[in-house]
Order: sequence, then structure tokens, then C-alpha cells
Amino acid sequence: MLEFASGASGILAVVRSTPAYFRLHVFGRDASAEALGRTDLVLRRSGAELQRLSFPPVDSVRADLDAFADAVAGGAPYPIPTSEMLDTVAAFEAIAEAAKSESRLREV
Repeated sequence: MLEFASGASGILAVVRSTPAYFRLHVFGRDASAEALGRTDLVLRRSGAELQRLSFPPVDSVRADLDAFADAVAGGAPYPIPTSEMLDTVAAFEAIAEAAKSESRLREV
């Protein structure tokens, strides 16, 4: 369980024994958004019908490299702030430390 400075909480989970599967589900007080795979989004809002959206695939690695090259060349700033990059590294390091901990769940 993760707790963010805003008071929000979250869970990260990984399944490595299946074919590639992507899912991100964000919950709010009056709505939720669920990304299924790389192109499909399901929106659920209180009092509204479920909404399914599909988007064309995007080469995210290419988009990232283009954004980086643009920032280095003095164009638009890189879209991910340095503070968020450091937060991601800190979260990864915390997960790695927790994996070494004796208090983690063990396989039975």
C-alpha cells in the first residue's frame, strides 16, 4: 500500500507469469478511470452510463525520445518534472528494500 502526500493511497502489483497485460485503475469520490491495455479506457461516473473509449496505438518510446530531443534542443521543456522522476526512483528503491525485508509475505 502506498500513501501519497495528498492523502491518496494506492497499490502496485505485478504479474510476471502471464502474457503481457496492462491495467491501471484510478478511483475518485465520484468516478473512476480504468486503462485496459495500451489503447482502451473505461470511465465510470456516478449517475452516468459507463463510457468506453479506444485510442490509436502510440509508440511511447519514440514519443519520449522526441520529447527529450526537443528539450535538449531548447524547445518545449521535458514533460516529466525532475521531482516526479526522483519520486519514481524513490518508490522503486522502497519496493526493492521491502522485497529484502523479513516482514514481507512469504510463499506457502
